[in-house]
Amino acid sequence: DALDLAGSDPWKGVCERGDLVMEAVFGDPGNLAGLTGSEPGSPLESVVRARAHSGCEQLVARAAGSTWLDRYRTEWAEVTLEIDGDDLIEAGVPQGPAIGLGLDAALAARLDEGIDGRDEQLAIALAAARA
Repeated sequence: DALDLAGSDPWKGVCERGDLVMEAVFGDPGNLAGLTGSEPGSPLESVVRARAHSGCEQLVARAAGSTWLDRYRTEWAEVTLEIDGDDLIEAGVPQGPAIGLGLDAALAARLDEGIDGRDEQLAIALAAARA
């Protein structure tokens, strides 16, 4: 069950026990739709779906059978970029939606294609932001 999972890796520290009980008892099952059902088709989809939910919601969904969340927790939960919006602005991209598009493209490349390194991430982000 969720309480047992909360005490084991990779779920330790994701959600306080009291908050977990509240989520399990009073949480809206409809809020878990992005976590339950079909398994994500890519690492990026896993990250997007999981990050849209709290740790407690993730844990309740995992206890309900969404085993893909174990892989999210162990492999992708802490993945970040070596660049940020300021890097794109410094490179001449105006503030606005293009910044998000660029960062999203860099994150997709990092997760789905294993692209690593600041220069590579920046090149991908700039190409997407200027497209």
